[in-house]
Amino acid sequence: MGTSAEQPDVGPMSRWDEDELAPWMALLVTGQLLTARLGTELRRGHGLSLEDYGVLIALEAAPDCRVRMGELAEAALVSQSRLSHQVTRMESRGLVTREPSRYDRRGADVVLTEAGKQSLMRAAPDHIDAVRREFLAHLSERDRQRLTTILRPVLASLLSSPALARLLPPPNRK
Repeated sequence: MGTSAEQPDVGPMSRWDEDELAPWMALLVTGQLLTARLGTELRRGHGLSLEDYGVLIALEAAPDCRVRMGELAEAALVSQSRLSHQVTRMESRGLVTREPSRYDRRGADVVLTEAGKQSLMRAAPDHIDAVRREFLAHLSERDRQRLTTILRPVLASLLSSPALARLLPPPNRK
C-alpha cells in the first residue's frame, strides 16, 4: 500500500490552481456573506427581504413603475415561477399589484404601489449606508474602479438579455 505522497490527491480542491482558487473563493464567500448580512439588516430594519428590495428597485426605475412579469423575472435573476410567489407575498403586504399587461393580453404587469414606493424610500438610505459600511468602505476609490473593470467582462458574458444588460452600469469614464 502506497503512502499519500505516492498517490495524487484527486479530491475536488486539488483540481484548482491556487491562482484560480483564491479569487474564486474570495468572490464566492464575500458575496454570500454580504448578501446574508444586507438581507438581515433590511428584514430587521424594514421588513423587506433583499429580493423584495430588488423587485421594488426594478419597478421604481421602470416607466410608470410597471414591468412585465417575465422581464421582471429576468431582471431579478429568478425563474418566473419563483418571482410569481415573491410577487404574491409582496401583494399581500400591499407593496405591489398585478395587472393585465398593457402590451400582451396573456401576460401580467407588476406595478409598484404607493405603499411600495414609501417602503422603498424608507429602506433605501439604510440599505445604501449598509452597502457602504459593509463593502465599499473596505475599498479605495481606485480599488472600486478596478473591481468594476475586472468584473465587467464576466458580467457581460453572463448577461443574456436586454433586461439583464440594464443591470450593468456604464463604464466609469474618470
